[in-house]
Amino acid sequence: MNLLKINKLRIGDGNPVFIIAEIGGNFSTFEQGKKLVDSAVSCGVNAVKIQTFKAENYVSKFATFTMPNVGGKKKQLEIIKKLELDYEIQKKMFQYCKKKKIIFFSTPSHKTDVDFLEEVNNEIYKIGSDDLTNLPLMEYIAKLQKPTIISTGMSNFKEVNDVVKIFRRAKNDQLSILHCVSMYPHDPKYANLNTIQMMKKKFNLPIGWSDHTLGIETSIAAATIG
Repeated sequence: MNLLKINKLRIGDGNPVFIIAEIGGNFSTFEQGKKLVDSAVSCGVNAVKIQTFKAENYVSKFATFTMPNVGGKKKQLEIIKKLELDYEIQKKMFQYCKKKKIIFFSTPSHKTDVDFLEEVNNEIYKIGSDDLTNLPLMEYIAKLQKPTIISTGMSNFKEVNDVVKIFRRAKNDQLSILHCVSMYPHDPKYANLNTIQMMKKKFNLPIGWSDHTLGIETSIAAATIG
């Protein structure tokens, strides 16, 4: 199994668990972001992650849906637009995390997001489950030869394998896959953590867990089984 190499850390079998604190979507100002980073650092995580996107690049202007706490049926573009992080705030966040000596990286949703992240020396790429089948974006990122972590919620093994093939064709062996259940939150009984071992055997890659459950018990169980 190839190990994921991030700075001096090695991720995969026989190595300590690599813990990422997701803070994307939970702040809109630099000061709020700093507080979340400080909290994550105090917990002893290995890395902090955000999300880089422009709503117009991946949300239909015609789509509407109902979400809790948004006041009934709303346009999806209107909701997602409010979650965008200004590029200048993101630049400050990268600088702040460097000062705090914590690994900081992002999830892009479009090639232009990747271009911006390259400008700020983003060291790791994380792909959300919703973009796993966005193969042109996968090819664009694979060619960068950087560590990449991909969530697999809502996907099947063939779709995951298509992405693995893209990275292998690009000769980028710095790939890790996260088993993920795309429910927010979801009951631990739906976690199906045995998928982690199945993925290890099928792809021979470091496999992680993208946790949307409440509490920490499911993540502990995932770490326990590898």
